[in-house]
Amino acid sequence: MKNAKHELRQIFQKKGKETRKYTISDIGLETEITNNGQFQASTVQFEEIEFNEMLVRRSPNPAEVGLFISVFVNLLLIVFLLYQNISFIDDKILSGMTMGVIGGLSVWSFQLFKKEKEKILKGPQNLFFFYGKNEKDEVDWFIKELKSVQREYVREKYMRIDDLLPHETQEQTFYWMYKRRFISRSELEILFDELGNRKIIRGK
Repeated sequence: MKNAKHELRQIFQKKGKETRKYTISDIGLETEITNNGQFQASTVQFEEIEFNEMLVRRSPNPAEVGLFISVFVNLLLIVFLLYQNISFIDDKILSGMTMGVIGGLSVWSFQLFKKEKEKILKGPQNLFFFYGKNEKDEVDWFIKELKSVQREYVREKYMRIDDLLPHETQEQTFYWMYKRRFISRSELEILFDELGNRKIIRGK
């Protein structure tokens, strides 16, 4: 049984302060991205979505790395100054504080510099997914679902003869569908034959 997220055809990902939310709608993919406090929302039309997949290693955010270095240096300075004035502070308290600082920085650095993967769908507008061990299955499911919905949408919208449109335009559309693998070669030939027959009938 699918969970609520699958029923909504939606995926939500979060890494630190960065979030990515993708929702499949009737006309395309709704995107909501938050990064470094900035929020962006847009709709990617189905016609613009391509599935040229690429896997990349995700680099740490430069702003977070800079913050980590700044905090690390300042904490080292504070600990050094406290050791210089050790007579004003209990030995055990100072040791505990030092261990706490080291532990906190270790956890932070592990999260910050951890090797992570991203899967990118390259196209007119690239789509980015966190693709670590825990995200892999959900991302693969979502991409498969997106591809299926896109194919159904394109076929329903474009796979028909419209007598009001120029034949050349429709030929280009059908060939585009074939190149993008929305229709098979036999379906393309049937559409071209039907288009040609209508052209002959209209020319009489």
